Amino acid sequence: MYSSNVLEHIEDDIEMLRKLHSLLKKNAVIAIYVPAFMCLYSGLDIAVGHHRRYEKAELIKKLEQANFRIIKCHFFDSLGFFASLFLPKFGYKNNPKNFHFYDRCIYPLSSMLDKLGAKYFFGKNLLVIAQKLDQ
Repeated sequence: MYSSNVLEHIEDDIEMLRKLHSLLKKNAVIAIYVPAFMCLYSGLDIAVGHHRRYEKAELIKKLEQANFRIIKCHFFDSLGFFASLFLPKFGYKNNPKNFHFYDRCIYPLSSMLDKLGAKYFFGKNLLVIAQKLDQ
């Protein structure tokens, strides 16, 4: 099962994780991709209906509370962390041209940094792979 940019929209995320757990077969694996770091929470998050961005330890704890075992957990888009942190302070506007520039020019560099190990320390998003544990 794969959940991409969904969990942050759900008010009671632990209850949702428990529901997802109940839908999975024994030993099944789930991949969850969410926005990371509450320090990056901005007007854009509010505009798109995010209740939160996740800290790594927080998401791991919630998955464990829902009876999952963490297989892998790391960040994505290391340069996106800095872009999300600083650009709003400079009057950055939610302009599609800015996203296009980022996707074409910056994200490939960010992906390379992630592969070199930055993904273990910071990033704009978080990916967790977890396995269902029996009750």
